[in-house]
Amino acid sequence: MDVKQGSNVVDRNGEPIGRVAGFVNHGPHGEPSHVVVADDERPGRRIAIVMADITSTGDDTARLALTRDDIARLEAARTVAGDGHSGLVPEDPIDVGLEPVEVDITEVEPVHEIANQAREDLRKLGFTDTEIDDWARQFVAHHGPGDEAEFIAWIRAQEHAT
Repeated sequence: MDVKQGSNVVDRNGEPIGRVAGFVNHGPHGEPSHVVVADDERPGRRIAIVMADITSTGDDTARLALTRDDIARLEAARTVAGDGHSGLVPEDPIDVGLEPVEVDITEVEPVHEIANQAREDLRKLGFTDTEIDDWARQFVAHHGPGDEAEFIAWIRAQEHAT
């Protein structure tokens, strides 16, 4: 799907949502996994939409498979009050400048444990399983074992360090 920065974004019903403000790239080849949409009605509000939710493009407009209500529910799921996860962007560690790491055999279990503890919450925020596993490897390699709150706080710190 050829989506360009600055393109108009409309929902499934053709109602305007905003404009493409950028992309979240995933993996070493920089393939876009999400399009970042800036809401024209509420300046400063941005939401990452999975590329698979774009059904068509044309005439500088990207049409989503979602309605405005779907987007509001998605946004609410990502920023539930008091969840401590707001401010996270679903992206891979390589996208914030962290080189891929390998862990030794003694670190494999802590990587799986921390990834599985946080998986449900991070999926709700739009992270893929691959991104979650990559972040878990980075966390254990750089920080050592920890709990879900430490893991998510560490991801946020890495994302905001760039």
